[in-house]
Amino acid sequence: MVVAIPDKSQVSAEPVKHSPEIKFPAAPELSKAAEEYLRKQEKEENAREVSAPVLKVQEAKIDFVDPSPLDDLREGSLVHYLTPNDWLPNARKQVRAALVVFCYRDAQGAPTGTVNLCIFLNGPQDTGDMLGPKTRCLQFEPGVKFSAEPAGGCWSWPSRS
Repeated sequence: MVVAIPDKSQVSAEPVKHSPEIKFPAAPELSKAAEEYLRKQEKEENAREVSAPVLKVQEAKIDFVDPSPLDDLREGSLVHYLTPNDWLPNARKQVRAALVVFCYRDAQGAPTGTVNLCIFLNGPQDTGDMLGPKTRCLQFEPGVKFSAEPAGGCWSWPSRS
């Protein structure tokens, strides 16, 4: 228990003035049936405590369970997209930043893990366009599935390290 001790500037020598005394009505007397019921409940509770198995506690490691990886998924989330093998040779199996533009949901409104992404490209390396400053830098990918471990053509959360 923690008790706060005021410093001398907060202590006054004047007596504390209390508000008028509040009177509460007396508690109603219990009927004999109610008293018997409470005694019976107390006996049953004591019997349960006596017959309860004794647990031996040993040193244990507490593991915290991560929430579902989809709990924070919503439109506007920034995720990673691993480019698939059918992209240009220099762009295959590369991680690209992506923005969730639509999140598919089940009947209860929970995210299913399938999303539509707007992927940020790495210019000519990803597109093969040699148009200089006019090279496209975004690509729309519909129906992209979630993968806890990065997999080609799937999205995953960025690492938190």
